[in-house]
Amino acid sequence: MTPLAFLVVVGAMQGALLAALLLLLLVNRARTRRGRALAGSGAARIQRAMQDWLLGSGSLEALLAALREAPSETAVEQVVLALATRINAEKRPAFVAALRREFWVRDILSYGMAFRWTSRLRAARLLGALGLPEDEARVKRLMADPHPAVRAAVTPAIGRVGTASMIAHVLERKPLQPSVVRQLQRSVLLQSAAAVVPVLRGLLPTESRPAHLTSLIDLAVGTRDPSLLPLAAAHATHPDREVRAAAARALAQWFHPEAPVRLQQLLADPEPAVRAVAARGLGMLAVAEAAPALARALQDSQWWVRFRSALALALLGDVGRAVLREVSDSQDRYAADMARMISGLPPGALRELAEA
Repeated sequence: MTPLAFLVVVGAMQGALLAALLLLLLVNRARTRRGRALAGSGAARIQRAMQDWLLGSGSLEALLAALREAPSETAVEQVVLALATRINAEKRPAFVAALRREFWVRDILSYGMAFRWTSRLRAARLLGALGLPEDEARVKRLMADPHPAVRAAVTPAIGRVGTASMIAHVLERKPLQPSVVRQLQRSVLLQSAAAVVPVLRGLLPTESRPAHLTSLIDLAVGTRDPSLLPLAAAHATHPDREVRAAAARALAQWFHPEAPVRLQQLLADPEPAVRAVAARGLGMLAVAEAAPALARALQDSQWWVRFRSALALALLGDVGRAVLREVSDSQDRYAADMARMISGLPPGALRELAEA
């Protein structure tokens, strides 16, 4: 073969490859457009059937048929959206029960053990919307999924399962989860406070691991349950500083004669973070008797402690304001600057900063 013929063959092959690539791009573009069109028409049909059913002019069977005929991604999206925003508590049980009998729903829920994480994600999203107490094993498995997105998607199912063993399982692993998953779990657990409080009541006195105990105390404070606050406050002398700080936050919510005493003790804690939380708590509880201790805390070496102490004094009313005026003229420059700064803030700003 001559060099010219060889170049012609190579050029022809490259041209054929380029043509095949262009054809592939065109086909893929057409498929994408068709998929979008199908998803759009499917979503529109589902929404119309949903509206008719909710208004009483359509049947649940018609809605199920619309979901059956739509692409599975669209159906899942519409089910999750509807259960989150449109379907009330009265209609929810019938809708969930009917969906759980659908073949496409059972098929997607079986993806919980699929190799591809996107398939497991679809199962997790649907389970988060349709979860029932009998799904506990499924939810636990997906809560341990290697992909954080799957764990986040299945989190709403925790409250729907609602068993004590499910909640205890989540609380055991919550400190080890990524930040986003932890926040989602906290939100779901607080929404299910009636089931969570008895579990916390049993765990708070016995848990000793710092990270786990801090997480439990934080959740107990979030529930604002009166029976949990003394159990959380009892850890104010724990060796770990994070636990002591969490206990100080609990004390700030505990309207009991012991709370101010313990907070004043924590105001002398060796850790600045604990002292700052204790100062905040004394201000939130408006403990006028703590004014001298808070005045001394204005001389703390840590800016954050001085800031929290000055805010607390401002919240004590006339007693605290008098201390701030006195400290404003003191020889301690750092304390005087902090007292003057806080004294110049309006009441609304003080309250907002104190609660932050």
